[in-house]
Amino acid sequence: MRTLFFIAAALLAGAAPATAKTVSISFDGFCDGMDITIDKDQQTAVEAANGCSKGAGYGGGTIGRIKNSFFLEGKRLTLGVRKDGSQDQFVYVLSYPLVTGGNWISFYTSDGKTLIQNDTGLYTVTDKSHSPRKGLRSTSEIHR
Repeated sequence: MRTLFFIAAALLAGAAPATAKTVSISFDGFCDGMDITIDKDQQTAVEAANGCSKGAGYGGGTIGRIKNSFFLEGKRLTLGVRKDGSQDQFVYVLSYPLVTGGNWISFYTSDGKTLIQNDTGLYTVTDKSHSPRKGLRSTSEIHR
């Protein structure tokens, strides 16, 4: 599965080198973040986990507008994410464009049908891809 992610990332970067851009974010108050490669022409993105989750998560998604939702309304990047070692699947919804102070919310599903809100907060755009932030928990730790 990880190979599939890297193939998708290579295709995304190779298909539109002028429009593909990688942005690293860290989730404020958590030890992890994401390195997100965005293709503005296709309005798509692929991501790889960084920080304390480096190498343990990957996913992809789209950019679009969400309507009729108090917290989520507006332009958003929505990513389906697989975390290694977890049977749960995650959905992250991030405010877009990616700028420091943007908000995010995550959900998880154990059965593929029911989404349960997991965490929410702000993120910081950083140039320190893959730098762990010690003493904090990961956004993929589930509140059951």
